[in-house]
Amino acid sequence: MKFTKGKEVYIITAVVAVVLIVAWYFLLLSPMRSKLSDLDSQVVAQQAALVTAQQEVARLESYKKTAPQSRAEIVRLGKMLPESEGIPSLIIELTRTAEASGVDLNSITRGATQPGVPFGLQTVTLQVTGRFFDIEDFLYRLESYVAFRNAGFRVTGRLLEVTTLSMTGGAVATTSSSASPPLTVSVTLNAYLWAVLQTTTFTLTGTGMPASTDQPTFIANMAETPVFHTEGIVTVTAQIASDSQSALGVVEGFLVPAGVSRSSVDASPDIIQFDLAGSSIGTPQSLIGDSGDYYVIAAGQDCTTWSLSVTP
Repeated sequence: MKFTKGKEVYIITAVVAVVLIVAWYFLLLSPMRSKLSDLDSQVVAQQAALVTAQQEVARLESYKKTAPQSRAEIVRLGKMLPESEGIPSLIIELTRTAEASGVDLNSITRGATQPGVPFGLQTVTLQVTGRFFDIEDFLYRLESYVAFRNAGFRVTGRLLEVTTLSMTGGAVATTSSSASPPLTVSVTLNAYLWAVLQTTTFTLTGTGMPASTDQPTFIANMAETPVFHTEGIVTVTAQIASDSQSALGVVEGFLVPAGVSRSSVDASPDIIQFDLAGSSIGTPQSLIGDSGDYYVIAAGQDCTTWSLSVTP
């Protein structure tokens, strides 16, 4: 009997011990292991982030070392290919070159600017007077403003190209001097520019719809421009003609990124909506977006006819 009671005590003790072990595992050990596993994952992620940050720091440090050279390259590129016509600085360069070559620079005439990507062209016509070899030296200096030397560009001025040249001979010398008579030369140059964009103005026109027109009909009746490129600012100007029953009309539209369909303009977060009415009619309004390709759709309401000018 005593033996049986002792055995029961052992069994109860063992059961209690097992329960405690199981409880300790599920209540303490297992959550702790899960927490440690999560911390290990966080440590790995932070270590990866640290490596990325160190690489970024190293990259920026390398940029810091080459920053002076990069700034010099930007200045040199701006001198070679300015973003605007830069006629005043070009006049100074041409005047100095004419003086160095011993020729007289009689006139400088600015021609049309031809847009292009990545290069635009500004035509310039010069008239100079001088002796043959001096004019030859002048032309050589012009086209040597930008020269490729030792695997790099040497830049002293604008990137120019002589396209046409015509000469008129001077009077024959009447003395025994061996000097050649002066020549009058007309030179046409292409002065290159950086990324001069086309600034075509698009015009949309249409008949005004009733003010109660529902949205699907409104979208379906919108006039549309071709896709154009802009650097971020598009100017729109509206005009309306209203009858005596409708003195206040409105031109409503959207600046839409290329690739977004007309049917989804309301759902796209990248479109820019505009409403031109009242004092906005006839006044240019700037739509500011990101650089890229866009098109414009627009329609008029509560007016007889409407028109919209769109300038990228």
